[in-house]
Amino acid sequence: MKMPLILLALATSSVPPRAQEVLPSAGTLQAAHIRIIVEEGYATVVATYRVNRSGEPLALEAMRMPDQVILVHDAFGPGFRLDSRQLVDRQQLVAPAGPVGVMHVRMRYRVEGDFSRIPLFVPNAAAVPESAIRLRILAGSQGAAPQAAFPGFERQPDGSLLAAPAELPSAVLLPTAGGGLAPRNVVLLAVVLLLLAAAVAWAALHVRARRRRRRLT
Repeated sequence: MKMPLILLALATSSVPPRAQEVLPSAGTLQAAHIRIIVEEGYATVVATYRVNRSGEPLALEAMRMPDQVILVHDAFGPGFRLDSRQLVDRQQLVAPAGPVGVMHVRMRYRVEGDFSRIPLFVPNAAAVPESAIRLRILAGSQGAAPQAAFPGFERQPDGSLLAAPAELPSAVLLPTAGGGLAPRNVVLLAVVLLLLAAAVAWAALHVRARRRRRRLT
């Protein structure tokens, strides 16, 4: 039966490969405030982080999604710009090793193409129970606020969506403003349905062939 293998390959092909490099901990994440402004055709992300550093280099990584481009406009630490690195499956912003203590990082980047999933830059600094993580989604001047998002957003009186997860997620799932699937996901769903239909038809033909053989014998 080859059809299930084809379906499995399709389901896993859109998942970027996992990073092989294990980064040492740069400390603990005290706070992360991230705003996602949805425009027509793209999204702008403004993020600030407060990290209690251990002295190790600080690396913030975002997954590189298919059919998507991440354009980093600004990424600053205290008095320096973070080094940007384009890796095979992720984008990395690195601050060099520094003194132990609290450090603030601010960045602004733009996500173009398929932005049904907004990658977030996650530092190699673990969140702790007292970490203040806030994610907010707003509509830009040419955009429309989505009807829902993941993880666990709640609509606010001003129309924005707000979430306060215990851990900083690697991406925010952002349905289209109309509440439907993004175009790329529609295509994938159509392909999956076609493959399922082909699998059912193939199985039916196989059953009929077996019945004919039994009749002949």
